[in-house]
Amino acid sequence: MVTVPGPREVPVVTPRATRQVRSVPYQRADQVSTAGAEALGRAGTALVELTNRMDDQRIENEIVDVEMRQRKEIDALTATFERDTEFETFEQRFSEAAGEITARNLESLSSQRARNLWQRRASETTYRAQQAISNLSRQRGVEMARAGLITNLQTAEAALQDDNSTPEARVLAMQAIEGQLATAQARGILAADDAAERLVRARNTALEFERTRGLRAQAQEYEDRIWTESGGNLAVAQEMARELEPLMRDTVMDRVEARHSQRERARESSTQAAM
Repeated sequence: MVTVPGPREVPVVTPRATRQVRSVPYQRADQVSTAGAEALGRAGTALVELTNRMDDQRIENEIVDVEMRQRKEIDALTATFERDTEFETFEQRFSEAAGEITARNLESLSSQRARNLWQRRASETTYRAQQAISNLSRQRGVEMARAGLITNLQTAEAALQDDNSTPEARVLAMQAIEGQLATAQARGILAADDAAERLVRARNTALEFERTRGLRAQAQEYEDRIWTESGGNLAVAQEMARELEPLMRDTVMDRVEARHSQRERARESSTQAAM
């Protein structure tokens, strides 16, 4: 017969805890922790920034390409005016042609943002070229006016030295020179020192002509007297000419010798005609 142990006879075993069990709240599979959400947000922001930077670079590359094309076409347009003579319409024609170039290049850009950014650069490029054309137009105008002025001055100076000009004509020629030089200086066609130099030269030309004409008239008187008193004898005429003052001596000597040579040629021609 089996005897069942009583409660006092069964040993009691007390369990010992080997590790601490923590209570973790339940988390569904479709829920994301706060740290994960922040990381995901940062990744999204970085992706957006990268996309923006790539877009900015694409636009910049496009703008640089169009800008180089714009500069090349504007430079080529500017060069055509170097050979152009119709300077009065330089600025208008350049403005129209440059506007067409700008509109064409602007249209080639792929976005409104790129167009807005490039327009400011295009305006600067076109403005600098427009200033260069304006300066060229003024320069050509000055050159044209200067050329006309010089032609008029030369005509007036020729009148000052023309033996056939009357005293009144020479006075008017000098007045014309003085007036044109003063106007040209006031308009910036001639510098002040250039105008002054030309005026002095014109006045010296007039004085020299009067002096030379007076000397010629005096030399003519000496020549006629010596030729008559020498009886047309060259040796005697030369001797008489040597007694003149130095200013007249060589001139009268040359005139006497030329008169003698002219008479001898006339004699030879008469002799040959008679034979």
